Amino acid sequence: MQTVFLMNAVWKIIPLLALLLTAGCGGHQVQYSPLNNPVTPTGEAVTEAVEKRDPINPDDVRIFVTQKPEKPYLELGVLSWSTNAYIPNEETAFRLFKERAAEIGADGVIILPSREQGNNPPGLYGYRWMASSQSTLTTFRGLAIQFVEE
Repeated sequence: MQTVFLMNAVWKIIPLLALLLTAGCGGHQVQYSPLNNPVTPTGEAVTEAVEKRDPINPDDVRIFVTQKPEKPYLELGVLSWSTNAYIPNEETAFRLFKERAAEIGADGVIILPSREQGNNPPGLYGYRWMASSQSTLTTFRGLAIQFVEE
């Protein structure tokens, strides 16, 4: 009986330890994966290099959620940010995307569907009721864009 209690306590402590170990590891770090072949919205490959720009003010970066921009643009790369918060905060994700997009000189970010990955331990000896903790990792994603001057 004491072994079951101890193992149950261990399963409850593991998520806390994981959170503490990752807390100082850039919890609000946005990953940027540049595209090596920027394309236009019509699918045309861009032969000239994307204009490298200096960082801009994050307030000048536009977030597009339900509609794509009407202006022509180039796709620069994918932004992603993961959180294991119980209730993920889109406002935080959008703010972080604006900051990271501004660093690379992007004019906007088109929000892509987020992804969720559950991490529920199977329980001791196959009994789910012994493992009561569950965590979900939510990854927010966005497409960094640069407007094309006509």
